[in-house]
Amino acid sequence: MLSAGFSRWLTVSGFERRATFVPGGRVIYALADRSGHVELDALEWEGFGDRFEREAKAVTRRANRMYLGLLPAVMVYALTVGQLIPFSGIVILLAIFGGPIAIYLWQSHRIKAIAAGIESDLVRRPKAARPASAMPRIPRWLEIAAALLVGPHLIFQVIGTLFPNAFRGTPWMGTRIDWSAAVGFAILAAILVLRRRSAPEQAEPEAPAAPAPAPAPETSRRSDFVARARSSPS
Repeated sequence: MLSAGFSRWLTVSGFERRATFVPGGRVIYALADRSGHVELDALEWEGFGDRFEREAKAVTRRANRMYLGLLPAVMVYALTVGQLIPFSGIVILLAIFGGPIAIYLWQSHRIKAIAAGIESDLVRRPKAARPASAMPRIPRWLEIAAALLVGPHLIFQVIGTLFPNAFRGTPWMGTRIDWSAAVGFAILAAILVLRRRSAPEQAEPEAPAAPAPAPAPETSRRSDFVARARSSPS
């Protein structure tokens, strides 16, 4: 489901999909604008990751504070200024239902700006050839669908379906498997099948080679000569 951290996950997973680690501690990165590939050191790549996490966490913390402060702000408005301004009810409804969407869009815009800054630095790295893809990857749309529909709520829905009274008297009472859960399980099964197919096949163990026959003992020329001398008539 959409949350304050979804846009951050979406950007991070995009960075990870475009990066390919190659021997020698190097990373080949496919630029987001599809203008080519660049090469950088693995330590540099980690530095970009730390930079993104540091800046994105600051944005996420601010977005979470906005989410937490939205309802108290609406209540204060309704009890003070809202009493004097006409059509305050519409403003309150827009704030309650549209506020979370506006906060999410603001956060997504800020995350995209951070990613764009990193891309502008990556594009200046040395150009590189496109690396050979080692294994086929899971389609991007399937990853996004899994992030939206697959989660711990599926476990609650399964328990609620198998044991209808398990959540009696709790906020989860009446939880059942619905169409979204069915789609979530289908997506999860598809990802497991694709990962199994893309996993490298293990080579069959080779039969141990038969031991080489021991070399026949060599007889020295001197010993042969002595043996023939002794056996010859005098």
